[in-house]
Amino acid sequence: ELTGDLEIKEGTILISDYAFYYCENLSGRLLLSNSLKVIGNSAFSSCTNISGELSLPDSLVIIGQEAFNSCKNLTGPLRIPNSVTNIGEWAFCDCKGFSGSLVLPSSISIIEQGAFSGCSGFTGKLSLPLSLTYIDEQAFRNCSGFNEPLSIPNTTVYIGQRAFEKCSGIPKTITIGHSITNIKAFNR
Repeated sequence: ELTGDLEIKEGTILISDYAFYYCENLSGRLLLSNSLKVIGNSAFSSCTNISGELSLPDSLVIIGQEAFNSCKNLTGPLRIPNSVTNIGEWAFCDCKGFSGSLVLPSSISIIEQGAFSGCSGFTGKLSLPLSLTYIDEQAFRNCSGFNEPLSIPNTTVYIGQRAFEKCSGIPKTITIGHSITNIKAFNR
């Protein structure tokens, strides 16, 4: 078993696809460099024993598909930096230790399929940016803990199937913007 922190050193700008995929024996905190721009597809997927607060650097632009899928022991608030323009499909799926509110930055226009599906630890508000146009299938499926009213921005035109299916905790008051042309999101 590999114990101790995993530190990605300064100067690193890319973590390649599958770099630490399925490193179940890797435990400790994940410390990312302030120069990091891209976290590749499945880079830390199924690293179930990485623990501690996930601090994403302000330089980050892309979070790949399944980048942190099933990293169940990451904790603390999940802060997505304003520099991030793309959060891939299933990027944070089944990350159960996050807490606090989830505020998505104005640099995000699309929430990809399953991006936050199964995240059950949040304890605050889900805040969607005014730049958001598209919420894909299952984006927040099985999320629990959000406990403030949800407001879908006027800029959002599409909410995919089961996007908010089985979300518990969100009060019954949901404000949906006037630009929506397709809603399939709130199936039970």
